[in-house]
Amino acid sequence: MKKTTIIKLLGALTLVSLLIVSCTPVATPAEPAEEPAPAEEAAEQPAAEAPAPTAEVPCLKIGAIYVGSVNDAGFNQALHKSIMQIKENIPCVEIVEAENVPEGPDATRVMQTMIDEGAKLIIPTSFGHMEPAFELAKTNPDVIFEHAGGYLVGDNFANFFGKPPE
Repeated sequence: MKKTTIIKLLGALTLVSLLIVSCTPVATPAEPAEEPAPAEEAAEQPAAEAPAPTAEVPCLKIGAIYVGSVNDAGFNQALHKSIMQIKENIPCVEIVEAENVPEGPDATRVMQTMIDEGAKLIIPTSFGHMEPAFELAKTNPDVIFEHAGGYLVGDNFANFFGKPPE
């Protein structure tokens, strides 16, 4: 059983990585330079900045829902901080969050609103959000769902779980 859990976790991480990589801006070919600048002049020029995302390459919009406050000094806050690391470390990512979302029909409504607003990755963080998210995954095959700590698995639905500190 441990082997299948590891395989599922690796599959989910691979899926998220592929989704993130597929949403990075595509480099456009540079126009040929007329003549190379002398070495002294080249040293004085500032380094070129990375190109900004264009309308052709959309950013990844991630929706995250929490059953409590992201300032609860516990589970919700830990997940919120982790999700903020995505925003800080991966270019062209937009995070949409919803706090205090009860388990049940409200969770379905909130996640569907995020999808309707363009979210392509949904992270339901409560165990009670798992089944509503799993049902939404069936009707939204172009959206990836990564649930925190659940057990259901589908074509676009996976779970993740971090190792607790010892």
